[in-house]
Amino acid sequence: NETVLVQAPNATNTPQTLSVTINVRPKASILVSPLVLGFSVIAPLSGPFPPIPSQQFTVTNDGPVGSVLDYQIQRVTGLSDDWLASFSPVTGTLVSGGSNIITVSVAPIEGLARGTYQETLRVSGYSDNSYVEILIQLVIS
Repeated sequence: NETVLVQAPNATNTPQTLSVTINVRPKASILVSPLVLGFSVIAPLSGPFPPIPSQQFTVTNDGPVGSVLDYQIQRVTGLSDDWLASFSPVTGTLVSGGSNIITVSVAPIEGLARGTYQETLRVSGYSDNSYVEILIQLVIS
């Protein structure tokens, strides 16, 4: 506990003393599992791709008691607009030991060529490890 003295030359109630307490929380630690999600689909002869089941990964605050992880998830390469449909939720707040399940969906656009497509998702937040990356891979055969 410390005090702050506030003074104003023209005020009638000067000076004023305020008590200040600063609580510093320990840093969170980002844990993600699994670190790779693999999707595969067979390209149709014509028309749209068949539905591809979504997959999930878990984000956990593995930090000490008292830590809070405010995280966000974003694409790293940004080259997946034509096949990575969504990942959700993209933000969250986790107390120590808390976790969220993130659902990832892929939906290749019609006519996307056969091959292997990759995107990296980055989970970041105020933590001792700053961020963790997850590889998302789609194989079209």
